[in-house]
Amino acid sequence: MAKKKAGVGADETIERMVLPKPKSFFEQMLGGPDADAEVQVQVAKRLQAALPPGFGELLGDATQLLQLFKEPAVTVLPYQIRIK
Repeated sequence: MAKKKAGVGADETIERMVLPKPKSFFEQMLGGPDADAEVQVQVAKRLQAALPPGFGELLGDATQLLQLFKEPAVTVLPYQIRIK
């Protein structure tokens, strides 16, 4: 069906290409789930220092989520508790 829709002959050989899944913004910045944890922490600290107040905190939260999603099952509550 796909060959017919593409206008390719039924007897022609098609090469299937499996491309890598695009990385998210945080995976690009922090190296993705396969990156070394120490490297991720160092990059996150440098980015937090360079960002305006408040944004560094969000980046830290995103870094924690990336670490959590390496696990086979994750439950994340829709709120955060911060003790100051």
